[in-house]
Amino acid sequence: MPSQLIKTSAKILGGSAIAGFGLSFGRDVYKTSKKNLKKIGFLLLLAGLLIGTYTGGVWLARNYETIWGSIFKRIGALILLVPCFLVLMGISGFAFILVSEAGKGSTPQEITRAEPAYGSASGSGSLEQAATGDIELEDLYLLRQAFYLPGGILLIGLIAGSIQRKKRRDVWEAEHANEQFMTAQGLVEHEDGTIEEESTGQHYRIDHVGSRRITLFPIGRRGRRAYINIDTDGKYSEFTGLMSLND
Repeated sequence: MPSQLIKTSAKILGGSAIAGFGLSFGRDVYKTSKKNLKKIGFLLLLAGLLIGTYTGGVWLARNYETIWGSIFKRIGALILLVPCFLVLMGISGFAFILVSEAGKGSTPQEITRAEPAYGSASGSGSLEQAATGDIELEDLYLLRQAFYLPGGILLIGLIAGSIQRKKRRDVWEAEHANEQFMTAQGLVEHEDGTIEEESTGQHYRIDHVGSRRITLFPIGRRGRRAYINIDTDGKYSEFTGLMSLND
């Protein structure tokens, strides 16, 4: 299991997979817009559905470090994705109907078809078949229009998850290499977050974790520091040991 130091430096290499959404924004909106709670509720629901569809796509397309992680996280992705996708599809279809009716300058109403006063049974059957065919074509057209929005969001999520695969693999390789480096250098991270150099017994406090160097502050030794250098792949390359600040 990678230590906290290794995980922290690996995060700098890998970056954040999905940007967080601050709750403070939601609180501010609630305080200033109490009169529009229904609209705000709908917008929050819509945002949640969009995020859920996108996130489900990302989780499906990502790679995972273990086979069990791959199985369970993809199952979780489907549990999140399917309801978000279907509800978003329903909202998209309803919005398309409203926009279509507004474009026609009319309100939704039942379509009535007058039957002829005279006609054979076969003629009546032909009209019914034609009407049924029209309804089926309309349903297919509506289904296609309703699919565009959730389908597009899902596609974006799948692409984003696929792009993350190489970066995630690089992070895991760096974490494994850094564990081996710490062991080879005799550096042990304790539960309180300090680092011990086993060969000298010196304890360090982590002062700064950067993309190219980790700065360690030696406890009880002023005016000195130790550094762990990091290469461009995020792997620890050198432990300097104690050094004077003037070096």
